[in-house]
Amino acid sequence: MDKNLTNTIELIINKTISYNDIEQGDEIAEALLYQFNEKLQEHGERGPTAKLWIQYFHMVSIAKENYKS
Repeated sequence: MDKNLTNTIELIINKTISYNDIEQGDEIAEALLYQFNEKLQEHGERGPTAKLWIQYFHMVSIAKENYKS
């Protein structure tokens, strides 16, 4: 499982895997997505500016999904 996690991280760094791929992926991808969302929430609680940037990230993600459709 550690090797798979390392491979997934390398794919993310090399930009050959997208957020949507991770979201629809396996256990490792789900674990990464969970950690990512936890960090987003943690950063969003730091103050109003951080919360605004997190909201912006979510809105851009939604726009990208709609654009791909």
